[in-house]
Amino acid sequence: MYYIINIYLKKYNLIVLFLLLISPKFIFFLNSLYSMWFLVELNLLLFIVFLIMNDKYNSNISMKYYLVNSFSSMMFLFFVNYSLFDFNGNFQTIMNLMMFMKLGMFPFHYWFIDMMNNMDWSMCFMLMVWQKYIPLMMIFYFYSIKLIILISLLGGLFSILMIFNQVVLKKLMGYSSINHMSWMLISIIYSFNLWILYYYMYMLLNLMVICLFMKYNLTEISSFHVFMDMNYFKFYLVFLMFSMGGIPPMFGFFMKWFYIIELIELESWMILILIMYSLLFFFFYLRLVFNTMMIYYMTMHLMYFNNFDDKDMMTIVPLMMFTLINFFMYFYI
Repeated sequence: MYYIINIYLKKYNLIVLFLLLISPKFIFFLNSLYSMWFLVELNLLLFIVFLIMNDKYNSNISMKYYLVNSFSSMMFLFFVNYSLFDFNGNFQTIMNLMMFMKLGMFPFHYWFIDMMNNMDWSMCFMLMVWQKYIPLMMIFYFYSIKLIILISLLGGLFSILMIFNQVVLKKLMGYSSINHMSWMLISIIYSFNLWILYYYMYMLLNLMVICLFMKYNLTEISSFHVFMDMNYFKFYLVFLMFSMGGIPPMFGFFMKWFYIIELIELESWMILILIMYSLLFFFFYLRLVFNTMMIYYMTMHLMYFNNFDDKDMMTIVPLMMFTLINFFMYFYI
């Protein structure tokens, strides 16, 4: 987190960032679709300003984000107005599809993956995590169960198919976000508290991973070869990738364990499909650490931590603490 904050503390960035972080929370105080639409547009404006102020790679990114989200907002508002005159029409499906477009969910993922590939890691974090908060909340207020289940299962399968032979880390994280979004969408149907828990645990884990990639300026899988002699980097990378894959007793395992315990009696077949998706996705997380941990195993000394600095410990220790806290919470609360 230290590296992300350093980038954001530029001129006027702190003000825009504060407004961008606090604006999604206002959705809890809104009671109409028009006020929600207004909040979506405000959040869109703030994020575009933030992109323009911090865009160093591609000047078309902000325009692409504006066109996609403004189109989805326009269609959403149109069918909200049309529903006032046609009471027999079922417009939930179309309005849900517009929210899927804002989320970058399958089959509206092309703009999302392209933006991920052309932004720096700090912007990728905002796009993958925080910008999904309002659309997910709006889906919670009006959702079509059959559509959400269909899109979630197809999106999880599609993310696995597209990750084959993928070497660009930003695209890999983008497809990983689509895979985790399948879990979040299904949790919205059955338990709001479960979705909140999963969302914030995923945000924390994603923050740790992006801090690592940002610190060492990693862009491709081949970039890991540069750090073969850095044993603390190997340990940190394995810890995070196993956690992203949901391998016990890592932090990411508890994130999915609570989910499975809550919903296994309701939709066991759906949970089994999502678990299968996670296991297949773990293979690709394992690819990230295979070269650093297996090929050069003769030079590995995982218990040699002399190269650790304070900033690394500031990110690893909280991750371990959250793992232990969630473990004890499950048994004693």
